Amino acid sequence: MRSGGFGRHAQVLRLGGLGGMLVAAALRTLVSVQPQILFDVDPARDPMPLLALGPAASHLLDALVALSALVAMVGEHFAGRGIRALPFALALAGGAMVAWHGVGDAGDAFRGGTWFAAVLAFAALAHLVREPRLRIVALSVLLAVAVPLAARGAVQILVEHPATVAAYEENRANFLADRGWTPDSSAARTYERRLRQAEATGWLGLSNPFSTVMGACGVALAIVAVGAARRRRTVESAVLGLAAIGALALLVANGGKGAIAAAVAGAVLGGAVASGRALPRGAIVTIGAALAVGAVVARGALGTSLGELSVLFRSFYLDGAARLLALHPATGVGPDGVQAAFMAVKPANCPEDVTSIHSIFVDWLVAFGVCGGAWMVLVGLAFRGRLEASGERAVAEDDDPSPVALRISAVVAMIALVVGALVEGPALDAATLGVRAAALAAMVAVAALAARALVALSVRTLAAAALAFAFIVVVHAQIEVTAWIPGGVVLALAAAACGTTIGAGGSRPGAAIAAIATVASLGLSLAWWSDARALDARLEAAAAEVRPLARLRASFIEFARSRAEGSSTDAEPFLAAALDAGGAPARAALARAVLADDPVAVDAALVAIDGAARRRAADILVDASERHPRSRIPLEAAIKQLAAAGRRATGVRSAAVVDTAAFLEACRLADRGIALRPDARAYAMRADLAMEELRTQPAPDASRAAELLAPIEGAALRQPFSARRLADLGEALARAGRPDDAERTFTQALEADDRAALDPLAQLSERERALLRAARERARAARDEGGAARDEGGAARGEGGATTAPPSAGDAPNPG
Repeated sequence: MRSGGFGRHAQVLRLGGLGGMLVAAALRTLVSVQPQILFDVDPARDPMPLLALGPAASHLLDALVALSALVAMVGEHFAGRGIRALPFALALAGGAMVAWHGVGDAGDAFRGGTWFAAVLAFAALAHLVREPRLRIVALSVLLAVAVPLAARGAVQILVEHPATVAAYEENRANFLADRGWTPDSSAARTYERRLRQAEATGWLGLSNPFSTVMGACGVALAIVAVGAARRRRTVESAVLGLAAIGALALLVANGGKGAIAAAVAGAVLGGAVASGRALPRGAIVTIGAALAVGAVVARGALGTSLGELSVLFRSFYLDGAARLLALHPATGVGPDGVQAAFMAVKPANCPEDVTSIHSIFVDWLVAFGVCGGAWMVLVGLAFRGRLEASGERAVAEDDDPSPVALRISAVVAMIALVVGALVEGPALDAATLGVRAAALAAMVAVAALAARALVALSVRTLAAAALAFAFIVVVHAQIEVTAWIPGGVVLALAAAACGTTIGAGGSRPGAAIAAIATVASLGLSLAWWSDARALDARLEAAAAEVRPLARLRASFIEFARSRAEGSSTDAEPFLAAALDAGGAPARAALARAVLADDPVAVDAALVAIDGAARRRAADILVDASERHPRSRIPLEAAIKQLAAAGRRATGVRSAAVVDTAAFLEACRLADRGIALRPDARAYAMRADLAMEELRTQPAPDASRAAELLAPIEGAALRQPFSARRLADLGEALARAGRPDDAERTFTQALEADDRAALDPLAQLSERERALLRAARERARAARDEGGAARDEGGAARGEGGATTAPPSAGDAPNPG
């Protein structure tokens, strides 16, 4: 160690860097982070934006992680502790692929940038926790995050879930109709299945990642609480024990079998370490991860002979991942490109189109190819050593790190409270905000008490808690998306770093590579933040154009109801909403229609207001798309706005196209989307519009029918196992006068639906299957009728009646 004032400055840098990484990790978990917060739903239907941090804020948090890692490693270097070159070189190798994909696609940048920052945090923390004092700080703060997360989960299960289900049941018919879902459709059934599951998700949005955190924190807190009880640390033992019980109770309440199994295995490992004579090597963490993946592969080999499906589905994901890796071994498909690629290569009987392989190591491989393997090697190397097996106290009594843990957790609490209030303000009342403040205060207390307890305990107990914590997170991340989602990845890899066993020492090249890697991440994050912030401003401007439509629609419904009941004829609130949505001319036109008591004119005026507002929004969105070509969000939003023009103006969404000109412009923009990104997502959007046009125009001319068929065929080629895409293609082929191909495609759709039987809710309803069989019979009849007509015509002309069969969908060239 270097001495004097210089050494003290180095220590300040190390602690500051550690604090910055922990703050970013915790904040991501305590405030929702999503890739799209505007136009994730139509602002004309729900004017409130998604209550979450969006891409711009996410990139800013990535920059904080990278900057903190840089500061910490500068302090580590000048403290004379040394930095190893290989971990940061491996991190940089994967980071190169993050830049490769992210420079061209904002979705890849959003997810990949956070992964890169998280991997750098892992490498930096693995260096810092070589000092037991800093290991205690990191472990204590991360364990305390479970407290507000658990409080949020308890409120979700006990309060919010019953209220949500009750509200849905009361308004079920309107809810389904507004989305165009029939009550027996797979979309409605799947939604209702998820709705009725009482699950705790916290701010992570999914129950299984939440369960990972509860299991890992609950087990580690229990280990520390038991150790404190043995040392007669009554206060610490009681508080930490209660926190452990709360976390583990929510783990059990969620019922995730994988999370419970990982927690049990971690508890066994922690107990063995705490009571054994020698500490195991950290490699037990990566061995556990390998065994988890191996168990999934073994489950896949057993097939459907067992009743269990959850792990079987994960074996399907690995199967698809192997095929993707074989197709894209060098660069991968990008962090945001998994779903579009997976749909074309998945096993035929896999009923799901997943966005993640549900194994962070395999996700890295699929996203980045061989460079993703560099991150796997980094994690493996970080656990190859052995923690010190001494029975002495973790740190000296006069070197108590609990004040540091308290200060860092207090900063986390204050920032989380302020940011949470700003982001979720519309959904928070005084009571909810008070509960959240109390939970965050409890987090600070738990962090300080955990650090105090660990100071009094042995290195063995510290190792037991840290290894169990890392083991549960890393193992469960091989079968879940805990380390894939933007809210969980930094926390997960920081938790894993608490159990790492990198040895002492380092080199000057190591310090240089660490600086290059962290600066590269910092530069990318700030560049992407600037672009995302500018895009957000344009998206907000577009959303502002159509938000008043929600109030106008509600005012119209209320006005029509009051007038029909005779309770009121006051049109002023309705007309005020029209003024807000369309300006003075629109209000005047609507006032004339109301005064004349002409319902047709009222409807026409509302449709005109709706269409004009959506066109203004679309103009802004198209301009945003041209200025920000890396993001597909503005172009997709423009397409949806134009396609919806006028269709929600007077109530439930119209099934028919209302504004033909706007609809055709949406089709043109969707064609542009295919030209920019010829993937499944772009083709699906264009195919849906084409099907709408076909269904509203029963007999389009031959050239237009062929034109519409192309994107529908392209969508089916990219989703070859989708019964719905095949059913649409069959209908389009029938309308295009190709009954042979239509009959064959309808049969393929029914076969695809049969193969989805592992998840009945993913299948078509019996009514939908009956309609599909009837369509096949009509196509068969048309084929037979056409064949007979051709035979008669050929005989009359003295021809053999032979015809050239049109190409089937499977024979069609790839439109991309």
